[in-house]
Amino acid sequence: MDPKIAQNLLFLLTRGTKPIYLTAGKIFPMTMTTFCSVLKTSTGYISFLMTKHDLYALSLSLSLPHSLSLFSYSFSLAMYTYPFLLSIINMMAEDWIAFKQDRERNVMIKRARMARLIMMIGYVIVVIAFLTVTILPCFGIPVIDIANLTGLRKPLPLKTYHFYNTDKSPQFELTFFIHSLTFLLASILHMCVDIFLVLMVLHVCGQLENLKYRLINLISYKNFNNVLSNIVRTHLRLIRFADNIENTYSLMMLVLIIHFGIVFSLSGFLFTILYIYFFCFSYIKIYLDFMWAVQLHRIGFEMVGLWPNSNKRIKKNLSEIWASIIFILLIFVANIPMICAVVQVWGNMVSVIKNLQIALPLLIISIKYVIIRQKQRVLLSIINMMAEDWIAFKQDRERNVMIKRARTARLIMMIGYTIMIIGMLVAIILPCFGIPVVDTRNLTGKRKPLPLKTYHFYNTDKSPQFELTFFIHSLTTFLAGFIYTCVDIFLVLIVLHVCGQLENLKYRLINLMSYENFNNDLCNIVRTHLRLIRFAEYIENTYSLMMLVLVIHFGIVFCISGFLFIIIFTDRNIDKSIIVQGCLSILSIIILLMNTLLYCITGELIMDQVSYTYNAYTK
Repeated sequence: MDPKIAQNLLFLLTRGTKPIYLTAGKIFPMTMTTFCSVLKTSTGYISFLMTKHDLYALSLSLSLPHSLSLFSYSFSLAMYTYPFLLSIINMMAEDWIAFKQDRERNVMIKRARMARLIMMIGYVIVVIAFLTVTILPCFGIPVIDIANLTGLRKPLPLKTYHFYNTDKSPQFELTFFIHSLTFLLASILHMCVDIFLVLMVLHVCGQLENLKYRLINLISYKNFNNVLSNIVRTHLRLIRFADNIENTYSLMMLVLIIHFGIVFSLSGFLFTILYIYFFCFSYIKIYLDFMWAVQLHRIGFEMVGLWPNSNKRIKKNLSEIWASIIFILLIFVANIPMICAVVQVWGNMVSVIKNLQIALPLLIISIKYVIIRQKQRVLLSIINMMAEDWIAFKQDRERNVMIKRARTARLIMMIGYTIMIIGMLVAIILPCFGIPVVDTRNLTGKRKPLPLKTYHFYNTDKSPQFELTFFIHSLTTFLAGFIYTCVDIFLVLIVLHVCGQLENLKYRLINLMSYENFNNDLCNIVRTHLRLIRFAEYIENTYSLMMLVLVIHFGIVFCISGFLFIIIFTDRNIDKSIIVQGCLSILSIIILLMNTLLYCITGELIMDQVSYTYNAYTK
């Protein structure tokens, strides 16, 4: 064999086994192993920073300045290694100009396209970062904490110290422009210097791929000696190319590794702090879900002084005072005067029934109010247990079930508010136009219509007695309507909540065997079931007597309203007041039916859900 050919082949065999490295300061190679090692070391320092919570401000201050210092250092190194950079560009140009096959050209174009794509992504990121850092402060939104030692508060893009007042004009505008320009140049420098390395490395990879293709097809070439010599020259040239890259980026990559370790530790510490904030925010959001679920019911309960207050003593005292006022209004404005009116017309059955149609519901409202006021501790326990269920960790499916039940309760509450408002408008506004909803004449013989049929020991036709009585009647009717609606529909809310929890419990039972930790999950299911039993006992303790009174009330008032309905529409002397009273009778029957139906439906719902859960136990 020709000695020259043997030398070239020996070179390829010996040099081809030695990899080309990019090193950091000629100390350690830039590989994924190095990246993982630095990442692990930096993560360890995060735990150290977490023990020093006072380092939060320092970490926040060092993150951006440390990066800008690296940009300056990268620029200095790029200027220092400019001759090597020029040699690299010239060698790349020679590779593109040199004669090559279509396959080799396609390989180079493929690598160049990849580098261009990475460069475009880098430009997009730079533009987004620049717009974020410079435009948001224009609207008074600081991206970073920009308060400097001068104590000024106008937001600037960079956190810097100035020996002059940056709030004054034109100092602020000039400083803002210089900061923006500096940040733009630093971002472009950071992106271009790093991604230019990607371009060069991809170019070298393309040349090595073409070299491999030539080596594979070396035997098939006619002029073996010349092709082998070209391959050796190309290999030597690529080695020199890699050496130039090493000389340009070696020290820069060493600094980058150190910078990465420091900034990753600082950023990881800040991220951990932000995660803690996010966790607290998530807790607040979950609590807001609970507030959303009970919001409409809470508004009504707070309006009539029935929402329990656990810790705020001042609010608790104010609530008790307001509850006492409401109770006095119900007893001395509605119940006692209406009972007196019934006694005064006792000999006339139709008049007695007309009075009882309004007097009995108001009497039941007073009984409901007293019962709920006495059950404030039980009510507080129910609300706290509901809040715990909402705040507790749950799967998305379980949360969706709870939201679905809460939406149903909110919809029923909205319907209840609508019907209540219509009833109050009919009872309050129509008498303002001289249309009596009920026969409001009392024993004084006066005929000015009032919302309630009550007995008064004074003349209500005179002014201001009439206006004051009308206002007190309207206020009492308004509060009574809220009590009647909110107390009953709150039962719907808590029963639907229990049904949702039972449905989630059934789902956990069905999937019990698929859980990894069977014993703990089984214990949690048992605890949840016991808790739901206690929840149901609280509901029973609160509403048991109320439901007994409601059943008796339903039987009496339904008979009375039906009787009046028949009397009104069989009367031949029908005028507009009788029509209005008939409409009121229809509305009262509808409200009474819906009210009783709600109680029965809630009882049926919870029975069905318990049976479904029992079936899951027995399967």
